[in-house]
Amino acid sequence: TMLNAEDSIRLRLIVSRSYGCRPDTLEQWFFTVESPEARFSLSDTLGCSPLMVQVSDSSVAAANYQWFVNDVLVSNLANPNLALNNPNALQDSTFSVKLVVSAISGCYDTLVRSVLVFGAPRANFTFLPTCDGDTVNFIDSSLSQSVLSSWLWDFGDGTTDTLPNPKHFYSSTGLKIVSLTVTDDRGCSAIFTDTVGLYPNPLAIIAKLGN
Repeated sequence: TMLNAEDSIRLRLIVSRSYGCRPDTLEQWFFTVESPEARFSLSDTLGCSPLMVQVSDSSVAAANYQWFVNDVLVSNLANPNLALNNPNALQDSTFSVKLVVSAISGCYDTLVRSVLVFGAPRANFTFLPTCDGDTVNFIDSSLSQSVLSSWLWDFGDGTTDTLPNPKHFYSSTGLKIVSLTVTDDRGCSAIFTDTVGLYPNPLAIIAKLGN
């Protein structure tokens, strides 16, 4: 048994017959090579979606790399950047990051690590069409599996608010682009934008006919 790299052994085969013929001999040397060992670390093992993960390889005797995310080949680089996206706002997702390294000899080794990607909240809001001079009531309807901890409203007229369900008065009519950014207690955020219409009030006019 050869356990270490660069170990060697000489095998000799001697064949002979029982009739007194001269035996024949064959010798062969065998050498071991260093086996590859898959090693790597990740810049992050949990975080908000989309999560950018930097891989730092420290494998031994590796000549070729294969990186798999959830068993899908994504890169052959030694130190790739991985973008892990969890589109589900109501559930966290666990991603399997697997490295398969091979040596020139054809020997290979495998290492698997896991990354937890939080589900990002899904920002949304509703409102009712409003006439000029009235206050607009905004209602947050965002979804999140975690607890929402902050709200940032941009009302499209240079003013903002941080209440979950604010009321806002516009000093001019027309279309306003309103955005809501929500953040949960794990630091994950999302933004939603919609157009709010402010309608001019009707103007009553009585026309006098004749003299």
